[in-house]
Amino acid sequence: MAMSESLMKYEIDCILYIQDKFRDIEPLLELIGRQCHPTNAQFIIGPFLAALTGESLTEMMLAMTFSDFISQMMKWLLREDRPFWWVHETHLYTDANRPKLRHHPLTCRATAGGPSGHSSIMTVILYLHGRWLVNFLEKKTRTDRDLLNCVVFSVVSVVLILTWISGAYFGSYFFHQGVTGTTLALSVLTSFEQGEFRQEIFHADRKRAFTFAIGAVLTAATIYIGMVRMDIDPMWSVRMAFKWCDNIDYLKPEFAPIYNLVKSIGSMFGIALCAPLRKKLAPSPNMWKSVPITVCFLFLDNFLLARTPKDHGASVFLIWVFGVSLFHSYAMIELVPKLANWGESPPPSPPNFPQIPHMKHRRSTFPRNTSDQSVLWGIPGPSTSR
Repeated sequence: MAMSESLMKYEIDCILYIQDKFRDIEPLLELIGRQCHPTNAQFIIGPFLAALTGESLTEMMLAMTFSDFISQMMKWLLREDRPFWWVHETHLYTDANRPKLRHHPLTCRATAGGPSGHSSIMTVILYLHGRWLVNFLEKKTRTDRDLLNCVVFSVVSVVLILTWISGAYFGSYFFHQGVTGTTLALSVLTSFEQGEFRQEIFHADRKRAFTFAIGAVLTAATIYIGMVRMDIDPMWSVRMAFKWCDNIDYLKPEFAPIYNLVKSIGSMFGIALCAPLRKKLAPSPNMWKSVPITVCFLFLDNFLLARTPKDHGASVFLIWVFGVSLFHSYAMIELVPKLANWGESPPPSPPNFPQIPHMKHRRSTFPRNTSDQSVLWGIPGPSTSR
């Protein structure tokens, strides 16, 4: 196990404490938990805020996709438990003193616990828009930049901490998994600010971009096949979720590891179609056009995602998710700026934003009526073993 059981036991005690003391703000925590889900963040919150503020969609889509893909790979490799099943699997408790965590529709997730996808994606969105807000306020108020950094990123930190608390409150992930997700996202963002790597990423032509995307597919396939060859179940987290989630109706195929992986790879190929990206870093000069155009594409993308076919086998299911994710990235990076700038003079080159200091850093089995969809979860069929 990646983390010592004594630390996880301590974190379970913290979760029990906040489940008792934070009941009054449960609606707020539920709102954060739902809206900060990686799919919502990538398909609604991030692009909408970027259109509203005039930030470049390119850098945000790239950073979210990188963070999401690396997070999925680390989940496979680290195999960290989630609180709602760890309390039942650990030998630190007996049946007499085993804690009972509250279950909620936000509790039952079928991927491994860490790094948290919620916190990594939200860190990308908050960091980039925090950076935009600092630049905006400095220009409008001529306030000292260090002071603005302190105030803005203190607010960003509070929102991130609330995100971690939300995940822990509903027993979805441990505190340290939220911190790990934020650290991962900050590492990706920092790498984008390094001159040589930034030039390599944003100046790559379409052929090199597709080579990188294919490399990501081969990396995922290598890890998957390697785990199978070593008799390690890549979909163990799905089995744990079905085994210990109080209400299996909370579980959906969209929570499966294979769904999230295909979604992030589809986004990569959509970004590769837009290469080279250096010409697409400039924000739109016309917010009144870019916002409604972005909203229209977001409605279309989410409509298509909500209509993902689940009754025609895994291949159709995953191809649809791949196609929608590819189209979403392509639309946000290529189509939205092109339509928003239609008839406008060419936008100015994007400024070189100064670097911002970083923040300190009871039992259930597969139900009979879902057996026909078990393949959508990336596993061969229902398992009833304890």
